[in-house]
Amino acid sequence: MNQRSYLDLKPDEVEHAQFLHEESIVIDASIVPFINYVGEDIWLDDVLNGGVTASNATVCMQKNIIEALRELLEYHNWAKKKNDRALIVLKAEDIERAKSEGKHGVIFGPQDSDFLEGSTHLLKTASDWGLRIVQLAYSTRNLAADGCSERTDAGLSNYGVDLVKEMNRLGILIDMSHAGDKSTMEAIEYSNDPICFTHVLPRSSTPTSISPYAEWAGGESFIKFALKRGRTDEALQACAEKGGVIGVTPFFAKKKGSLL
Repeated sequence: MNQRSYLDLKPDEVEHAQFLHEESIVIDASIVPFINYVGEDIWLDDVLNGGVTASNATVCMQKNIIEALRELLEYHNWAKKKNDRALIVLKAEDIERAKSEGKHGVIFGPQDSDFLEGSTHLLKTASDWGLRIVQLAYSTRNLAADGCSERTDAGLSNYGVDLVKEMNRLGILIDMSHAGDKSTMEAIEYSNDPICFTHVLPRSSTPTSISPYAEWAGGESFIKFALKRGRTDEALQACAEKGGVIGVTPFFAKKKGSLL
């Protein structure tokens, strides 16, 4: 059976698809917005014009706790200035409100837990400032877990297990998009709540040959990293069985100059 491109859709099919998109709540599960630069309005205009209801915004990266909280404060101040078009998401109802009011909801979601400086107590402070999603580890090892690019993966540390439990208590979503395989499976095991993969590709469908894009992005080293970033079928199934959400990104599969 031949699959048609979206470019081959009939006018009434395009109209129906556009209607569904406009009526739906659309969430970008991983975005790096810029709020303190000239381009901040361009970014906000783009997501609003594209019909994106809310975004999981990468914040607090490569910062200590004071710097991280200062960044969250800057976002809150920015949202107040842009209150006709943006709001900070603190609960699920805020996403629905953003949709109904034609605004864009910003969800705070660091891609690393380093900013907590090894303290579960500081998570409550960050939560009070609006933190709602946290990746335990980025691509490298930290105090909580091992990242996907490490040579070995020891799984969660004692602190990592405690952090999972505290995130459960505070209602903060655990994201394991960049973590190592063992760390990922242990996070799913120790968490009482569903976890998520906000931006991943199934490892089984990650390209292993040197495509034009892979060659442009780094060749063999890019392929090796892409495979490590891909989630195993076991992890994807375990996440789904626990009620988690999986966001699929085409980044590691796309070709140079292509959307796919």
